[in-house]
Amino acid sequence: MKAKIEKHDKRLQMEVEEEDLSVAQIVRKELLRRPDTAFAGVVKPHPLIPKFIIALETKKRDPIDTLIEGSKKALEQSEELANQIRSLLPKET
Repeated sequence: MKAKIEKHDKRLQMEVEEEDLSVAQIVRKELLRRPDTAFAGVVKPHPLIPKFIIALETKKRDPIDTLIEGSKKALEQSEELANQIRSLLPKET
């Protein structure tokens, strides 16, 4: 995965290459749950190009801090889902 961030005051754009769009959608959903988020969106410039852009605007906080917290929460939820799936699989004997 390659990423670069452009930040201006309370806005940022993060471009991520070589990663699936579903990752961005999970992070975006978590960002929208945060009370300080004014806007969070995801754009895929072209279906054949393996990259996406996350745009974020916050009301007061540093958008990088908000992005980090939202990403951590998304990771926690992904791990919780993986654990639930593991618990449903038959145990090996």
